[in-house]
Amino acid sequence: MLATQHQLKGVNYEDVGILDDDGKNLISSGGMRAFLSEDLLGRSDAYDVIAFDFTEPVSAGVLQRSKFFSFRDPPPDNVSSNILALVSSGFPTEHQDYDLYENNALGLTRVSLTAELSHQPSDLAQLTAKYVKKIDFSPDGLSGGSVFVVLLNNQRPYGYFAGLVQRSGCKSFHFLKSGYIKSFLDSFVE
Repeated sequence: MLATQHQLKGVNYEDVGILDDDGKNLISSGGMRAFLSEDLLGRSDAYDVIAFDFTEPVSAGVLQRSKFFSFRDPPPDNVSSNILALVSSGFPTEHQDYDLYENNALGLTRVSLTAELSHQPSDLAQLTAKYVKKIDFSPDGLSGGSVFVVLLNNQRPYGYFAGLVQRSGCKSFHFLKSGYIKSFLDSFVE
């Protein structure tokens, strides 16, 4: 499971987990990997990523494999004219219904938003995308959401994991490119 460290500021990483299919049990990870140096975090948003390992709960059948996306390769280098769409999804805070204390209920609402590539910021690990339509809610909570790109290859559309939302406003968002995420994940796979 991937997230951004700034989403978890002040949270004990051992308390991060995934709800089982019934939504009654929180399954914790078997560990996490992150760049914890403040010096690194200040140099590039690429170092804001954090990964939680759920291999053991999946292997034991406690969590379904279908809860996880199989990340194989980043999208191929392609000219921007071949990009048909960018789709980002996330869980904006104001759309969530956290009623844990009184009714032990967690109502999650995911939003999916279309965007177009905007520009390359000075941080080469990121790209900036502009929402096709300005969002009419607070972007708080969109960090950590996935970004997918639909590319035209050989006259056929193909979808790829493009990255992870790091910061969002009402008109645009920055996301960490999937190639950097793949390098991060590959760095600790045995």
